[in-house]
Amino acid sequence: MRKFLREKQLMRTVFPEGMEEFQQLLDCDGRQKGTLLETSVQLQLFSTMIESETGSPAEVNLSKTKTQVALPPIKRDALDDTDVRRLQNMYETMYAAGRILHVSSFCDKFKHLLYKGYRYTADSANNQQASTVIAQWFDDSGSRPAIIREFLQHDVVVKMENGKSQRITHILALVEWYARHPQCNRYSKPVEVWANHFESVIPEHAYYVPVGRFQSNCVSVRFQVPLMRHQQQKVYVIIPLPNSVRV
Repeated sequence: MRKFLREKQLMRTVFPEGMEEFQQLLDCDGRQKGTLLETSVQLQLFSTMIESETGSPAEVNLSKTKTQVALPPIKRDALDDTDVRRLQNMYETMYAAGRILHVSSFCDKFKHLLYKGYRYTADSANNQQASTVIAQWFDDSGSRPAIIREFLQHDVVVKMENGKSQRITHILALVEWYARHPQCNRYSKPVEVWANHFESVIPEHAYYVPVGRFQSNCVSVRFQVPLMRHQQQKVYVIIPLPNSVRV
């Protein structure tokens, strides 16, 4: 009964402008027995969700591909020492079997990316709704939501296992990761609850995410979760969108 009531409460949440069509993801019917996205609806909406490359970073090609298209305006920019260091750590994670010879201190920055048929938008103005994605890169615990702050196209020179040096271009996203919430699994899968703030302790490699690690777009709804009697806490309810990463 408690699960039924709190999911009914979630379904009364007002979706952000332009995202109302995704209210259907929270609709219950008789086949669901009062729980959110169970049985038939869960299978229909999410069985075809396509995840991106999910293997070990050392075993997956995360360089720029023809499915990653930077959209204008594009600006050439210099990176500061902190960003170069973070990129160095990211590439060392990505190319664990090789050796990083040179990390460029210049890049091309942009706010919009076309990836596998979908448009992704970066936003530095705290617009979570337009820029939230599920990505697998923070640590080994699996996927988690992040907000994209900007995109960049960047080059690195790597000495590969065969001893040859290679200049490789990547499309990356500068992100902030949502902090975990103790009631993350309050609702039925795939809906998750995340904190109303971002992680303050970030692994050095995880400030930048290769776009190949994106798994889906999301609906991000700000919501109040009742914790105790007469007390509520603001959180973000994150709902992955089906088919938002195409092959």
